[in-house]
Amino acid sequence: MSWNLDGSSDVNSPSLGTGKKAILWTLPSGTYTLRFYKHNGNEASADNSKAFYTIDKEVELKNASSTFMVWNNDKSGKIEKTFEYGGIRTFSDDCALMLPNGIKAYYANSIDEENGRINLKEVPDNIIPAHCPVIIYDLSMKANRSSDAVESKYINLSPYPDDYTKTLDQMMSNDADKVNYLVDCSTNADVQTIQPEVDGAYNYFMTNKVYLNGNYTGDKVSAPLNFWIAKKDATIKKNYTYLSVNKDIRPVFYTGEQNYVRPDASEPISNSKKSYCFILSFDDADADSVVTGITSVNNGEDVKANNVWYTIQGIRTSTPAAPGMYIHNGKKVILK
Repeated sequence: MSWNLDGSSDVNSPSLGTGKKAILWTLPSGTYTLRFYKHNGNEASADNSKAFYTIDKEVELKNASSTFMVWNNDKSGKIEKTFEYGGIRTFSDDCALMLPNGIKAYYANSIDEENGRINLKEVPDNIIPAHCPVIIYDLSMKANRSSDAVESKYINLSPYPDDYTKTLDQMMSNDADKVNYLVDCSTNADVQTIQPEVDGAYNYFMTNKVYLNGNYTGDKVSAPLNFWIAKKDATIKKNYTYLSVNKDIRPVFYTGEQNYVRPDASEPISNSKKSYCFILSFDDADADSVVTGITSVNNGEDVKANNVWYTIQGIRTSTPAAPGMYIHNGKKVILK
């Protein structure tokens, strides 16, 4: 068997010359694993519709962690704490791909504006649909689960054999499940420039390193892993993704110590000096692995000084309706 390494041949009749056949791959840039199998394609009776090779796309996951100051239990002072999230990266591709066992992928299906959260939904049947940007997640890489933490690892994503062009719209029957706020970057140039505001929407990057001063100067600091507002002329690589949300849907801004505040409706976002974000919220992953500890979301009031109760999800309530853990006057309270 022979083929052109640069794919130079007629796509309708690939050939290396008289009596030779070529394989033409029209795949996006990346690292692939190619496997060949025995095939009786030269026999007249052979079923030539059967694939005789497979191509797996290689993707690197990195173990994300954040170290920053949080309030101690009695709110008398601050302590430094490290939060481990597991192996994670954003991803998009123009081919429907099957995930390896133990690896999950989520898309941004809905927004809880009241609490500044992006609700992520797991892809169907462990298959990333074509042109469906996702967050790939491997909880097994979480460092505090093992003394032998894996800083990064490569996984292989296999093309979906039934239909590698199948999209999220084709895989989901419920219209509400077809919504995805992540942007497909699989067909872009190798590097694309992104602005904080485009066509009536604000854009956000998933990261845990941010400029908390809002001036995008100095060093980035460690922060919770969220979708943070993009800075001017930010860049994103092909086959990654970012979040794009209508500007009428308001994010929250981060004040430190895992506390978030909802801005008023008139406050500008794209040119503000505050650190705006949407909080990650996985629908079925370990709750402590993504949004860790107690996160408060309030309306600009001093949480430590008012008489308001919050659930551990940051939902404001007049009085607790059930036993459990709450935030009250800036302190954790357990009601039995």
